[in-house]
Amino acid sequence: MDSDSDISFDYDDGIDDDVYFSEGEVLISDTPYDHDEKTYQDESLIHSPNQLSGFWFRPLGLGWYIHEHFVSRANQLQSILPNFTIDELLVMLQYKKWLVDEVTGDYYVNWPKLREGCGLTDTRGEDHSIVSVLDFMCFICCESGNMPVFLLSCNHQYCADCYSQYVNCSIAQGGIIRCMHLDCNLSLLPKDIEMLMSHKAEVGKKLEAEQKRKEEEEQEQEEEEDNSDFEDNSDFDDDTDTEEEYDRQFENVDLSQRFLVLDKEDKILTNKALINAARVRIDMLPSRYRWCPAPDCSSFAELVVNARTSSYDRTTSCDLLCIPIVTCASSHEFCFDCLYENHLPCPCWLVTAWVKKCKDDSETANWIDVNTQACVKCFTLIEKNGGCNHMTCSKCKYEFCWICLGDWAEHNSSYYKCNRYVKQDEDAKKKRSEKEDSLNRYLHFYKRFTVHQTSMKGDQQTLNSVHRYMLMYMKQQKFSSKKMASWNDIQFLSDAIRSLTSGRKTLMWTYAFAFYLKKSNLSEIFERMQDYLNLTVEELSGLFEKIVRKIGDAVGNIAKYKKDIVNLAALVSRRKQLLIECAHSELQLGCLQFFN
Repeated sequence: MDSDSDISFDYDDGIDDDVYFSEGEVLISDTPYDHDEKTYQDESLIHSPNQLSGFWFRPLGLGWYIHEHFVSRANQLQSILPNFTIDELLVMLQYKKWLVDEVTGDYYVNWPKLREGCGLTDTRGEDHSIVSVLDFMCFICCESGNMPVFLLSCNHQYCADCYSQYVNCSIAQGGIIRCMHLDCNLSLLPKDIEMLMSHKAEVGKKLEAEQKRKEEEEQEQEEEEDNSDFEDNSDFDDDTDTEEEYDRQFENVDLSQRFLVLDKEDKILTNKALINAARVRIDMLPSRYRWCPAPDCSSFAELVVNARTSSYDRTTSCDLLCIPIVTCASSHEFCFDCLYENHLPCPCWLVTAWVKKCKDDSETANWIDVNTQACVKCFTLIEKNGGCNHMTCSKCKYEFCWICLGDWAEHNSSYYKCNRYVKQDEDAKKKRSEKEDSLNRYLHFYKRFTVHQTSMKGDQQTLNSVHRYMLMYMKQQKFSSKKMASWNDIQFLSDAIRSLTSGRKTLMWTYAFAFYLKKSNLSEIFERMQDYLNLTVEELSGLFEKIVRKIGDAVGNIAKYKKDIVNLAALVSRRKQLLIECAHSELQLGCLQFFN
């Protein structure tokens, strides 16, 4: 499973976990906000996808956090200390844990001490750059010759390659980066760090381009055929704007546009030093902020309203009201507690147990125990691959009976049947049968779990095809004088796609839930509702596949089946919610008993 990797947020910089950090006018700690009427009126808050719960959260992006907690404070501080640049103020704020009052207080009380601690000089607005130096020798890499060199006002010079590598290694710690010289305390400004990181990237691009050029030259020497048969597809470049606009229609616009404000044109918001400083700061408040566990996603969520009591224990609780499902700014749903994907109707502890069971070798051991016998003489495991009960160990050549494990020579004429009854053998057979039943039960639910996991990938391929057809259609509309449809006309597809993927994911986790249930009348009700959801999900998935199969008029089919798509999507969402509510009700009544 791709989404079950454990992510650690441990960071130690000597700060006590109980220390409070000032966030603007509000003091925050490692706990979510207290919720009052003003909190609920905040339009940026979103209710948890777990509709049973009372959680409210805010999906965020790093750009928003950098602007809100770093840049805006530097701007506020600049109105008090106008002689300092934004970069210098950012270093001062970082040194004082981003507390504006601490910086202003220390500045007026003892500026020399603050300056020394921050690693700044008395000269304002210093501009450092990478310069080319002739016959220079770097004391780090011991290279000499004409090379780019970087230095601060301390005049400690090192080649730009070594300096950029040093910055690249230090930046992950999220702290202030000092001069490379061992005894120097001067700090690099954010713009200096960005300049060195850009230099490193440019060097990497040059090396990559050189390597690519060499490979192309070698390929040209080996090729005997003319390359003129290859077509130039550059005419598709003109459609980039249309494609980007189309893709945005199938994203959660409310989330991506309201909270992911990482402006690629604003260098201060993409500054790697500030990004890593933000990461470290977010990691220090794990009960308030959680990173999205989806691969290659840099978004996170802030839990603003926590509907649980302090006595809640997610390792034992079966209360689905207490599962904080949130959504990041890139529309990925995940559990704020265990960092798995949206796993309703399973409690967190059940998810952990199921994932562990799927990952460890417990069921492999069961399979070996059920399907193999150990040789009585040398204890080598033997698998029975034929119908005859006369077994011969390939290692020690001992001949024995597969049923009773006795010496085959004692069976006389009973070649294919062991008639002797021993109480101990009957007990062993019963124990063996129980293990076989346990294995079969696990395989039953595991197979269905993985089938729906695989089906989600198949659904995604089908939906990508639907996207492609709609993109082709909208491109045609772009150059057509007769507008037959707009983005709003196909917005229902976005809702249907989200219903299908969400319903499939819930259905997948219901099999993990059902594996731990004992048979009862209530479990029968749960399984019947599971069947209903399964039926509806497959109908919606099949409808999308039907549209894709008719390639000639895929766009027309989408319009043709619009009503069916909308109705099935609504039914999937409704049945999914009813199934979750059913599981919650039975858990609260204590009627469902789980296997240990």
